[in-house]
Amino acid sequence: MAQDDGLKAYQSGDYDNARKYYESILNEKDEDAAAQFGLGTTAFQQQDLQGALDAFQRALKTDNKELQSKAYYNIANTMASQQKNEEALTFYRKALELNPTDKDAKHNYEMFLHQKNQPDQLPPPETSEYAKQLKAHAEQLVDERQYKDAYELMIKGLNQDPTVGNFQGFIQRLTDIVEIIYDD
Repeated sequence: MAQDDGLKAYQSGDYDNARKYYESILNEKDEDAAAQFGLGTTAFQQQDLQGALDAFQRALKTDNKELQSKAYYNIANTMASQQKNEEALTFYRKALELNPTDKDAKHNYEMFLHQKNQPDQLPPPETSEYAKQLKAHAEQLVDERQYKDAYELMIKGLNQDPTVGNFQGFIQRLTDIVEIIYDD
C-alpha cells in the first residue's frame, strides 16, 4: 500500500509527518484520491477544517464509489464540527446514496435529521459515569492499538446511554482510524 508511512504516522498521532507524507505523494501525483483522502483526515485532526474540506473535495474525483462515500462522510463530519448541520445532513445523505450499508453515515444522518426536527435544542445532558468509564476503557484499548475494539465499544455504548454521544469527536477519530485500517 502506497500510504503505509502516512497511515503509520496518522495512527500514532503524528499528524505533522502524516500530512507531510501525503503532501509529498500529491506533489508527484496530484490526482491520487486516496492520498487526498489521507490528507483530508490528517488536516481534520490538525483542526485545519478548510484544508480538510479541500482535500475531501479533491478525493471525490475518483471512480471508486467507496472512497467517494468516505469522502462525503468526512465532509459531513467537517461541516458538523462547524455547526453547519444542514450541510452535514446533505453530505451524510450523499455518503449513504453511494454506500447504503455505511452504519456510521446512517447513524449520523438519522441523528442530524432528528436534531433538525427538534423544535428547541436543549444543552446536551451531563455525561454519565457509565459514559465516562466507557470512554476511559476505550482510550485504554486505543493505547493498546485495539482501535476496532475501542470503536465497537463506543458504538455499543451509544445504544445503551445517549450521553456517550457527548464524546462524538473521540468516536469520529476512532471511525476515521478504523476506516483507514480495516476498509482497504
